[in-house]
Amino acid sequence: GKANTVQCKTALVNFGFTLGGTATGATATGLPVGVTGSTSGNTYTINGMPTDTAGVYHYSIVTTGSSCNPVTITGTITLQQQTVTHNSGDSLQTVCINTPIDNIQYTISGPGSLNGTVTGLPGGVSGTYNSGLVIITGTPNVAGTFKYYVIGSGGCANAKDSGVITVTPAAVLTL
Repeated sequence: GKANTVQCKTALVNFGFTLGGTATGATATGLPVGVTGSTSGNTYTINGMPTDTAGVYHYSIVTTGSSCNPVTITGTITLQQQTVTHNSGDSLQTVCINTPIDNIQYTISGPGSLNGTVTGLPGGVSGTYNSGLVIITGTPNVAGTFKYYVIGSGGCANAKDSGVITVTPAAVLTL
């Protein structure tokens, strides 16, 4: 059989099988979502852009169109996934409004082109990506509880991790 490893959401390089004898086509089972097979002349080709979850997919290709016993070929397609890992800084912080948070750092690693974004942060706090690291820093200027997500692009389903920043409002004294 054939083995192929690819990052999800990255086009799978076409790979083909030659049909011989009286076979006129083939069918495939076990392919990840987004990958298909097709017959052209005496070649059966698997291609596409996999969007399924990360893992190893065991496929089978069976010849069709012959009155003789069909032939089966098996192989694997391994879909790789990027990861998001919390490195340092408390991912569950409580701070007073207008007080800087302790920096929070995440690493994005894995195959393919790496990038990272952060969503859900309070005003005044931002996440920046540089060379595999996401750093969350700043001074929140709004009170509330903010669940944030660090999202690594690429991979099958975007890899992510999360945390919570709770911003306490300022004290008020009224006469």
